[in-house]
Amino acid sequence: MSQFYLPLYGQLGERMAAGGLPLWNPWDRFGVPVAGETTTAIFYPPRLLFAWLPADDAMTLYVVGHLLIAGSGAFWVARWASQHERLSAQPSGTSGSIRRADLASLAAAVIYPAAGPVFFLYTNPPFLVGAAWLPWAVGAMLRAIHRPSLGVVTVGSLGLAMAILGGDPQTAFHAALFCGLYWATLRGRAYWKRLSQQNEAVVPKPQLVPLLACVLLAAGLASLQILPGAAWSLQSWRRATAPPSIYSRMASAIDAPAAPAEAPHPTRSAPAEKTTPAQRASVRHATDVYDYSIAPWHWAEFASPFVSGELFPVNGRLTRLIPGEPRMWTLTLYAGLLPLIGLLAGPLAPRRWTVWQGLVVAGLLLSLGDFGVGRLLRVGLQAVGLPMPADLSDAAGGSYWWLVTFVPGYGQFRYPAKWLPFAALGAAVWTALFLSPSMRHSWRRGGCVAWGICLAAVAAFAISWLPGFRAVLEARIAEGDYADRLWGPLSLATGLHRLRWSLWLTIMLAASYGWLLRRGGQQRSRPQRMVPPRLRSHGAARRLARAHCVPIALAILLVDLGCSVSWQLATVPRFTVASAEPTANEPPRRFLSRVNSQDWPSHWQRTHSADRLREVEVAQRQLWFLRWHLADSAAVTNSAVSIASVRSTLFWHEARQYAFELPAADRGRFVESLHRYLGIAATVDRREPALVPPPLPALAELTVRPHFTPVRDPLPLVRWHSTWSVTNDQQRLSSTEQIRSELHALFGEILAREGAASPRIEGSELATENSQSGDPGESPAGSAHAARVRLLSWRPERLQILVDAPAAGLVTVQQLQDGFWKARIRPAPVPTREGAAARVDSRDEPRWEQRRVHRVDAIAQGVLVPPGRHVLEIYYRPAWLVPGIFITASTIVGLLFCGYRIHPPQ
Repeated sequence: MSQFYLPLYGQLGERMAAGGLPLWNPWDRFGVPVAGETTTAIFYPPRLLFAWLPADDAMTLYVVGHLLIAGSGAFWVARWASQHERLSAQPSGTSGSIRRADLASLAAAVIYPAAGPVFFLYTNPPFLVGAAWLPWAVGAMLRAIHRPSLGVVTVGSLGLAMAILGGDPQTAFHAALFCGLYWATLRGRAYWKRLSQQNEAVVPKPQLVPLLACVLLAAGLASLQILPGAAWSLQSWRRATAPPSIYSRMASAIDAPAAPAEAPHPTRSAPAEKTTPAQRASVRHATDVYDYSIAPWHWAEFASPFVSGELFPVNGRLTRLIPGEPRMWTLTLYAGLLPLIGLLAGPLAPRRWTVWQGLVVAGLLLSLGDFGVGRLLRVGLQAVGLPMPADLSDAAGGSYWWLVTFVPGYGQFRYPAKWLPFAALGAAVWTALFLSPSMRHSWRRGGCVAWGICLAAVAAFAISWLPGFRAVLEARIAEGDYADRLWGPLSLATGLHRLRWSLWLTIMLAASYGWLLRRGGQQRSRPQRMVPPRLRSHGAARRLARAHCVPIALAILLVDLGCSVSWQLATVPRFTVASAEPTANEPPRRFLSRVNSQDWPSHWQRTHSADRLREVEVAQRQLWFLRWHLADSAAVTNSAVSIASVRSTLFWHEARQYAFELPAADRGRFVESLHRYLGIAATVDRREPALVPPPLPALAELTVRPHFTPVRDPLPLVRWHSTWSVTNDQQRLSSTEQIRSELHALFGEILAREGAASPRIEGSELATENSQSGDPGESPAGSAHAARVRLLSWRPERLQILVDAPAAGLVTVQQLQDGFWKARIRPAPVPTREGAAARVDSRDEPRWEQRRVHRVDAIAQGVLVPPGRHVLEIYYRPAWLVPGIFITASTIVGLLFCGYRIHPPQ
């Protein structure tokens, strides 16, 4: 959160507070559309907090508010589930206004936001937003399937829309997909009963139209985010490198015979056995689709919260000793011991499985990700000494693999662990049902399950104290390097301490739940042992004792989840974040970061420190790690973004490949020329002695400091060219191979001319413009080209340039053209005396003339201008903005109108 979303949300909040809607981000890469990068959540209403408050205070309220939204949504769903399952209880004797079912629903309101897969998302705010609105979306859509109404459809559409606007469209898609599969299951069940000639009159038919209405209304409400996200995804690196689905494979098989032979590389051809960095990155992204998979051995965390060990500030993660341990998504899957008891005791009850148990199963199976049938087959073949098939991946045959293969476009999503909130929601709602009075017949089974968990935890606790167990772990640690770059070597003592403490907590909780559930589930018992002597007179004592079981269970649950939540909460002392305001009318200085996740002090990997979390935070702030450069209004051309452009990504991959293939004597000259061409002012790395940037003098002694290496004579952001070339655009440069060819040609000229390369225009649209304006495709060889170009004003979404040229030429700006940059030009008045400033805003000036903004050199943009003195204005006006506002406003008005007609005011 701190190194990615805090500076991003803070910088966008400052721009919103200054007035206007930020639509373009010039500080990342070569420019990124703000709304196209969905995690910015620029149209999400709660994001206004960052325009009203400091970034750190706003982030605190943002996280806490969404945890409250998650808890209230789980409570609302649990209440409806109790009514739908016909489990509503009689009025309680402990409170005249709250029913027992409502009291049991409070368990869901506590369990869901405090569950590990939901609570730890405070480190990733967009995903926390999706998890917060998930109960409202899923609960309303399930209600719409059974008993539709306008209010339910409205709540469902709002839940989906808020998840999309908040930066997590994947969770909204998952919710709609699950509810659609649930509707199909109900329809299939009704059809099977009809075929079996069973009486289906008691089974209401599920409704599809209200479900579709929820999805369509959500699309209308969130159109301001869906339209730019869809437009930017067409140009994203994810789409270009997504793993193939069954449909893309079929299309490739159909088009394969007619595909022409691939042309050789225009500048050089690498050996067949070598792969380019771009190709390796493409394979890596296809693998990243399954990144953050949840290994099945982590399911033990449902019974014991810290059984895997801790990660920070001291590395005690014992599960790293297991071969195939994936990257960490959450510290624990723990959601309290009571949900596990209810889930294990529920199927034994004389009732059918409910959708909430199915939600738990679906969430766990889909979160396995890379742990599919292919991995089981590989382990089995390795055990018998047989080779693994080359074309069979570990994920093949798994639940998530089926989604990636058969759901169109699903390969652009990532992280199977994002299904875990579904499991947490199902467990929370089922726990509320389990505690309701109508499920009291299964409490005795729950007591037996609790005592079984207690005995298993006692056995595991005893094993953890055996000398042989410790010896096995020590031998395993000695065999390999399990050190973390930030948190140091694996500490066996810390891991064992956390493991034993976790098991001891499980023993105490399981014994408490076992005793409580066994007592509460007794039908004929002597309840006098549980009540004061003065209340032992008649049968009301038994009812009073049972009424107290749920409050006691909730009290134990609060203690249980309080322990796990306090362990997951990572805090550091607040330090000042210096934010530099951009200079007026000047573009930000560009930097190239050489800092990566492996470039940390070496002693961090060799030592432990209780203050390591603070050191890491300060180091990331000082070195502009990920997006901390936004806090200083510095542009980093190779920064990390959530959705990167295919052009900017290919640019850096191919530049690295080109430099690698050059002779050693030319590599340094090429790198320097490339920096000059990009207009980079300095490079940032971690070397001593250091030049300290503005921010943190008080904490500078804790960590490393950055070193700035200035670049010699960087070229300006705005440039004038008298000559240019038009690329062969038969494929419209949509192919990554075509972009690579053009980039390698560009790199060759950058090296030859030391950065002053002739621009290459993607000329599919050039012929029409030339025929209208009379501009030549290339200036004559002997024409005068001593032009003057001056930047009059600069804003992130608007540039105004004064061009004084004796001949036609090309003005280029070193920022990405995503298709929505427009340009217009008008003659500028001639200054009345030498050195006087040109007047560009007088009323008697001619009207603007629209010009086309071309893509130049894959990462820049250019405008052809005629000879003379002109004012050129390049501005960002996305085509989706007006339609998005209209669709969103129309949807809101339609909902209000329908609500007025159905429920008119009295």
